Parts: sequence; C-alpha cells; structure tokens
Amino acid sequence: MMTTIREAPPGDIDAMVRLSGMVQRLHGQHRPDLFVDEPSQAGMTELFRSWLRDEASTLLVAESDGGEVVGHRDSFAVHRASARW
Repeated sequence: MMTTIREAPPGDIDAMVRLSGMVQRLHGQHRPDLFVDEPSQAGMTELFRSWLRDEASTLLVAESDGGEVVGHRDSFAVHRASARW
C-alpha cells in the first residue's frame, strides 16, 4: 500500500473529524480526567476550518492509494523573540 502525504483542503475536514473522534474517544476512555470521550463533531469541524484559515497553521493528510484519508497532522508556526545564544 502506498501512502501520499499532502496538504489538506477543506474537503478533507470530514475525514479529519472522523479520525480525530476515534483518537479522542480512546483518550477519553483512558484519561477521562483530561479528555472527553465523545467530542463535539461540530466543534471539531469548526476547529479544523479555523486552522485552515490560519496562515500560521499547516494541515497535512495521509492518503491511501485508494484515495482514503488515513491520517492527519497539524502544525503551527510560533514566532518567538530571538534566542540569547
């Protein structure tokens, strides 16, 4: 199986919400003190939409050779003051 990593367009949001929900449920089952086990799909959808609009964020998806989104990753640029070294 071949996997392609590519930038996520808005059309991938449903797949990212589905995958994130699976992970959040696992977190919630094992660490209910930190995570809810049934996150809001509407909330996650809006979160991904906001990240796609944010120029400081990059959303990537892993797509199987069959065209299915099988993973995703988010990253954010953080600008800090110059280091002292």
